[in-house]
Amino acid sequence: MAVLQKQFPFSPNRASAHPIRRHHERQASCTLDARPVDELRWPKPVSPGDILKAKTEVLSITPSQSRPAYGVVRLKVTASNQLGQIVCPMIPMLWVPRRPER
Repeated sequence: MAVLQKQFPFSPNRASAHPIRRHHERQASCTLDARPVDELRWPKPVSPGDILKAKTEVLSITPSQSRPAYGVVRLKVTASNQLGQIVCPMIPMLWVPRRPER
């Protein structure tokens, strides 16, 4: 299992251009930067000045049957704020090129 953690500040100047935006209704239907997302929740609001920490876990890697040079990677991403509260759990899917076989 691969896990990646990253911290980044939530800047009000950059928030409007960032793919993760404050979502007042906290509904769970979207795409993230034109990538499909299985699940997305906003259990707590995110405000300017918050420090977010994201933990990423690889759930599955599936080779494409129609395009063998590519595959689909499902991730579990859990973003939390500076208080340790989970603010955005999601399961995005990424379309990625596969390594050439040796």
